Amino acid sequence: MMTLKVNGHDHRIEAEPDTPLLYVLRDELKLNAAKFGCGLGQCGACTVIVDGKAYACHMAIAEEWKVWYLNADMAVSVPHRLEEALFMESFDLDFAARHAAALTEMSARIGLDYVAIDCAETRNGSLLIFEADNTAIVHDMDPPDIFPYKAPQMRKVFDAFVAMLDRRARQGRERAA
Repeated sequence: MMTLKVNGHDHRIEAEPDTPLLYVLRDELKLNAAKFGCGLGQCGACTVIVDGKAYACHMAIAEEWKVWYLNADMAVSVPHRLEEALFMESFDLDFAARHAAALTEMSARIGLDYVAIDCAETRNGSLLIFEADNTAIVHDMDPPDIFPYKAPQMRKVFDAFVAMLDRRARQGRERAA
């Protein structure tokens, strides 16, 4: 038995310790807003892997568990946006470096050129994966006056995606020739 605080309410949960959080949210708590994929764009992706390289896309910060990035109220919290900006700025040398082995192995096992990962870091520094999905929408729709650091970060992701498509197209043309 464990207690889980979700959207401001404590819930007593009877689940095995290795039960994915998504199953607890959907099956135990009947919070059906949590999905296997973010294909409708209700959240951005925490991290995306494009052609084997990880990129930060957002960091939802809240006082309690929030189901989606949009629910984390990042737009109204300057300290949370500063933390997200630092996360994006230091991502390659910090988060991605600490979890390089796990992200590389996950990318290899999934075997796709593009995959979005909704993840977090536990208090002991372990990587916690909520979901991995190749249909998540990575966007640059946040207001630049509130999130000035996001457009340059998303440009890195979009440029990597275009480069991956170009490389794949060249490989296809070379095989066809």
